[in-house]
Amino acid sequence: MVTKTTKDGAPVKPTTRKAPAKRAARPARRPGNFETALAALGRKADEASGKLAELTDEGAKAANRQLAKASKATSVQVEKLQKGWQKMDATRRAQVVAGAFAALAAAVVPIVVHRRRKGQRRASADEKSAKG
Repeated sequence: MVTKTTKDGAPVKPTTRKAPAKRAARPARRPGNFETALAALGRKADEASGKLAELTDEGAKAANRQLAKASKATSVQVEKLQKGWQKMDATRRAQVVAGAFAALAAAVVPIVVHRRRKGQRRASADEKSAKG
């Protein structure tokens, strides 16, 4: 038996060849398998759309009920406020109006300050770009 050697004379070990990896057995393809799968997907889509429509309808009914409750509660509160307003004397009415304006002003101040600062930053940026 002849042994192989490298260029410098060292013997080369014989290598064993690995067997190819075995593939998993697949079931034989049947004609019409694609059509069957497509039909099953169609049925599932129909079921899902039916359930979605049902849930949507229930959600819309619940939303309408909540809206009706809220509007009824709001109208009741408006009536109570109106009766209370009619019973108030002029001094108390003036205090209520002043309080409402104060609350409105307090809510608007952060917005105005933000816009003024934003305008100042924009103006300073314009000045810098004009100089440079």
